[in-house]
Amino acid sequence: MRPRPSADRPSADRAAVPSSAGSPDAGTPVIDVCDGVHDAESWRALLAGMAADAPGFLEFFAAPLAAAAGHDRAAVRRRLAAGAADAVTLERVAEGLATDIDAHAGRLRAAGVRRQVLHGADFPLPGGGTINDRLAERCARHPGLLEAWCGVDARDPGRAVAEIDRCAALGMRGVVVLPFVSGVAPGDRAHHRVYEHAARLGLPLWLHCGLNLARHRPMTRPADLDHVAARHPALRIVAGHGGWPWVGELVAVMMRQPNIYLDTSAHDPAAMAAPGSGWEPLLFHLPGALRRRVVFGSAAWTHGTGVERFVAGVHALGLDERTRRAWLHDNAAALLGLPAAE
Repeated sequence: MRPRPSADRPSADRAAVPSSAGSPDAGTPVIDVCDGVHDAESWRALLAGMAADAPGFLEFFAAPLAAAAGHDRAAVRRRLAAGAADAVTLERVAEGLATDIDAHAGRLRAAGVRRQVLHGADFPLPGGGTINDRLAERCARHPGLLEAWCGVDARDPGRAVAEIDRCAALGMRGVVVLPFVSGVAPGDRAHHRVYEHAARLGLPLWLHCGLNLARHRPMTRPADLDHVAARHPALRIVAGHGGWPWVGELVAVMMRQPNIYLDTSAHDPAAMAAPGSGWEPLLFHLPGALRRRVVFGSAAWTHGTGVERFVAGVHALGLDERTRRAWLHDNAAALLGLPAAE
């Protein structure tokens, strides 16, 4: 994963140094179902698209973005809050976030990661194609380790369905949907076309659920997934980011709908046991009803750190070995169609 850059340290593309931390437990393999790892051109396209469709998203993540750009966090936040996502700032952020895919793969192997799912997007690249195309190319360099899922936008459902077909032909193995970016509700007819097509192709779907930072767009609540899962029982749905702060609601929906998984990405597991964290329902039900339904995700770029921090957080919770392994590896292995044991 990317180290947190500074003004006098080169980006990961220019100097990618493998982490020496290693895995917190070399005996427990890891499957990470959520991260964003791109080259500079893809980051520029992604950040520009987010600035246009969900500007509050960039403002919230001012800390890692400022670190990547070598800027002061407060200054970057002020600029983003004022809508000043100018080309120069985005260029510097993109260069700072850019990751050499071979060095990234080396860090994952050192950390004990067996497979990592990287999320794409259909924002266009200047030279043609989309972020999805570039991500498929990068993941193809490490086919046993990296798996690409295509991002689609339901504002044009016909185009979204065609993009799924196109990306599946490129070797992408899942679909990513962000209702807060498209502005299309998860229960809208347009999204149902996407769900139906993903289910028909046997592709799992990661759907952003819970808090989003685009203040002009509604948040997707776990209850919104109840009808989706019931209408598409063959579709394997990953509720992204655990539906926080409505984790209890997501747990209830999962008890009704067996085709929903909970992904804990973007949240540090080490903090989940703290009173008031909102994760109490997950930890209570994790050893029982949810043992086979919770999958590990990092979205490590949002914290400007590496996957190791999130893996260590799971170990810090003091779970029994069976439950910990199910969360870190076995449940995602089943979701992705991999053998549980290597």
